[in-house]
Amino acid sequence: MPRVSVIIPTHNQAHFIQATIASVLDQTYSDFEIIIVNDASTDETLKTIAALRDTRIQVFSLEHNQGESAATNYAIHQARGEFVAILHSDDLWASDKLQKQVEFLEKNPQFGAVLTRVQVIDEKSDILPENSHLLQRLFLQPNRTRFQWLHYFFTKDNGLCQTSTMIRRECYDTVGFYDVRFRQIPDFDFWVRFCQHYDLYIVPEYLTQYRVHQSNISGICSETIIRHTTEVFQILKHYRSAAVYKHLFQIFPELLECYPTLNNTSLESSQALFLLANQALKVSRPTHQLFGLEILYQLLRQPNIATQLEKNYGFNYQTLAQFAGAYDIFGLQLDPLIKNHGTKPSVKHPSGLPLVSLIIPTYNGEKFITIACESAIAQTYSNLEIIISDDGSTDQTLERVEAFKVRSGIPLKIFKHANYGLVKNLNFCVEQAQGKYIKFLFQDDLLEPECITKMVDLAEKDDEVGLVFSPREVFIHSDSTPYPLCQAAYQGAKDIHQDWSELKPIQSGQTLLCDPQWLVGRLNKIGEPTTVLIPKFVFETLGGFDPELHQLLDVDFWFRILGNYKVGFINQSLSKLRIHTGQQTQKNISDQENLKDYQRLYQKMLDSPEYNFLTPELKQIVFRKLLVKSQDLRPLTLQLLDQYHRKANPLALENLRQLRLQVAGKWLNASVDTLESLYQSSLKEVHQMLIQSSLQVELLTGSERQLVNQLTQRLNQGIHTSHHLKALLAVMLYQPACQINLNYQNAIIPGYFFQDFLNYLWDSSPWIIGSNLQQWIQFNRGLLKYLHTNLELAHCTDSHLDFWHHVVAVFTKVSNTPAWNSDNYSAKKSQELLQDLFNDRAQFLQLNT
Repeated sequence: MPRVSVIIPTHNQAHFIQATIASVLDQTYSDFEIIIVNDASTDETLKTIAALRDTRIQVFSLEHNQGESAATNYAIHQARGEFVAILHSDDLWASDKLQKQVEFLEKNPQFGAVLTRVQVIDEKSDILPENSHLLQRLFLQPNRTRFQWLHYFFTKDNGLCQTSTMIRRECYDTVGFYDVRFRQIPDFDFWVRFCQHYDLYIVPEYLTQYRVHQSNISGICSETIIRHTTEVFQILKHYRSAAVYKHLFQIFPELLECYPTLNNTSLESSQALFLLANQALKVSRPTHQLFGLEILYQLLRQPNIATQLEKNYGFNYQTLAQFAGAYDIFGLQLDPLIKNHGTKPSVKHPSGLPLVSLIIPTYNGEKFITIACESAIAQTYSNLEIIISDDGSTDQTLERVEAFKVRSGIPLKIFKHANYGLVKNLNFCVEQAQGKYIKFLFQDDLLEPECITKMVDLAEKDDEVGLVFSPREVFIHSDSTPYPLCQAAYQGAKDIHQDWSELKPIQSGQTLLCDPQWLVGRLNKIGEPTTVLIPKFVFETLGGFDPELHQLLDVDFWFRILGNYKVGFINQSLSKLRIHTGQQTQKNISDQENLKDYQRLYQKMLDSPEYNFLTPELKQIVFRKLLVKSQDLRPLTLQLLDQYHRKANPLALENLRQLRLQVAGKWLNASVDTLESLYQSSLKEVHQMLIQSSLQVELLTGSERQLVNQLTQRLNQGIHTSHHLKALLAVMLYQPACQINLNYQNAIIPGYFFQDFLNYLWDSSPWIIGSNLQQWIQFNRGLLKYLHTNLELAHCTDSHLDFWHHVVAVFTKVSNTPAWNSDNYSAKKSQELLQDLFNDRAQFLQLNT
């Protein structure tokens, strides 16, 4: 029996199905069967399939069109394989897709399914440019546990590509098949059920190509959007299951942060349902809000449960009534009749304006929090919710916030939790937000009254705007004026928007990335989170702030937004940034965390798929910035050399050239007093790694050739001073001694460098000899003559005899390597060239034995 059953449901795909089947027949793994179910096609699909003659292909036809789910289920019932791989009849696989997936499932029995990364192609099978289609970002998912996937499915949507899937056949017996009632997202429905029982894994390789064309069933139009929404509401019902209740806190760990006294062992089904309803209401989608309200109505139908909920959570019939009036699930506020009669929901939201979530993360901010909150409620924009998330303050911050809440006419939520740190607290706040837009306000900053009004007005003009920002006024708090760090921060923060070459009210973020000033001078040319407004869908698409970053978390997120969206700019100061000694920024500078963050960010920009939007030219700029900021170049050098030798990165050679230039510059710019300590630092290891690689065999660029010529001209005078030594260290990185015909006679070499100097003179690496055989021979014959002369002189005068014996010992060791074996040079010409050198060596070694 075949090991893998490839399932291909099809309906009217005659134009694409031949290429689809061919991509299966071309697999490096051959133990498979292909089961094609023709879902009552009316075009030439069957005729096209029949032209492909292969005994592994089985074709079944349905009499009436029943939809993809029915066709897929029919095929699975016929399947004999241990593994089931589903392929849509317009998509393609890489030739090693099945092999890699089978190998993974064999080695990892704990996983029920394995998927792959996905490229999006057009009708001509051309790969679409990066970031040109929303599915490219949707399918670029990290690996998660099954509980994390259930959280993702609940709060966002489906992010998995079915046509990249291989599933253990036994999983269908547990989970069930695809629900034939769903025409739009049957795979989403399946994954929600699947992850309640099994883990899945995404192979981080692009082994699947998903085709977009006009007849896609998932194409965007009013019908598919409506159907999708309706089916999502039905899929949410799967979360009302014992499997979810049992692992509720693993799926929604934020629940324990809001209700720390709860635990899995004491959780009753009614409690789980209540918490699930609250999670649903946090998601700003009508489907989820209706799902949450429906659960609450059902719970309060039972008097005993209603009593428990009021006792444990303060939730009662009156609260339910408020919720029912606050969530405009059916968009009734937009109905002209309701508008004309002035009917409003119980929550004070003006009709027609999108909700903005104003987020205020706090930590020991008693000194400034009240005035920050005052600037929040003074906004001219009234459709707000305020979310204050306290990160374990130990001062009076919470008391000040609670007192403020009593006076606020704006819905205000206060979250109290243990200390997360700034990044996690920010991401936590965003998860709680229900607004269309996220507006940040740090506890020590202020907003001008028209800030949100103006920012929302600009954001609403273009759906592709991913960020709106404006200048801000910078001031130093009176208590912090005397401190140099605060003064420096003030100077460094002023007028950062002026660092851009040109800013327009709305422009492509990619345009700003191509600005010559992008990475010149101050890195953050947009500002702190207080200065921006961001649509929430941006967080849902790109993810949140990176917890690996401390100082540049905002810069990283701004860059990722620039790479994917348009940017809005309002040329008016709409916020105020307060500089003071208690800021985390000042602490990061003191702890040198800011320098480490530059290295982390630049490395991420080079390696992370999140920065695939950067062109090779932009990545070169980033790499040069990384070189400048890196205090220890060893990890970077190892990484680049590995990529270079494996040809895993087309930019590796160019990056190595930049790295080599950086190291050469360090030698050339070193002071005489620091040269020895610099050579004994980690830079020596980097220096030797570059020399021992095969980088010297690469042709020099024009600028490299010019540098080497300048250095060799300096060295032609001999090596007598520290300036000569610095030139020698630099030129060693580019060419072997034989190729520059190094003037070594009477060289003055310090002890800490002498052994490495000898190794450089007698370097017999294969790539050096192979490309410079004649030069190598002539250079080494000259060395032998020079060595012989000085050794005889030392014997006669008894001067420096030990020194020359040491040199001879080094040469003896080197000349016994395979490079000095004539058998390795079979060509007649090579033998003739080498014979004299080998004779010189033999006579010299015999003389000095």
